[in-house]
Amino acid sequence: MEKGSEDLIKNLIEQRIKFLFKNFLAEMERVQFDHQQMMSKVKEKTSSEFCQNIDCFSVEKLQDARKRILDSGNDCLREISLLLECFDWNLNQEKFEKIIANRKIIKKTTFSPAIFIYEK
Repeated sequence: MEKGSEDLIKNLIEQRIKFLFKNFLAEMERVQFDHQQMMSKVKEKTSSEFCQNIDCFSVEKLQDARKRILDSGNDCLREISLLLECFDWNLNQEKFEKIIANRKIIKKTTFSPAIFIYEK
């Protein structure tokens, strides 16, 4: 296979995996936001001390989860890259261009605490 085709395949797969684990990070941040909103409500109904005692989603836990998501994504990228080297590929340029033109494989999802947007 030509070097350009091999690089293209690796880049496309890398792009999709990065998209996946970045969305995991965004979703985790959304969950943290929801958690903070709920803890504020609990604090209003009870006390700060009670709220601190039941709060299980600390900044440290969030950072640890974020690190594990990034490590897992990077490990996945390395493993797939090694596996791809075991294959000889033939790129059907016409089918590839059709997929890209129809944007069937490139989608963007945006998470924010108050908004969920899905774009094609």
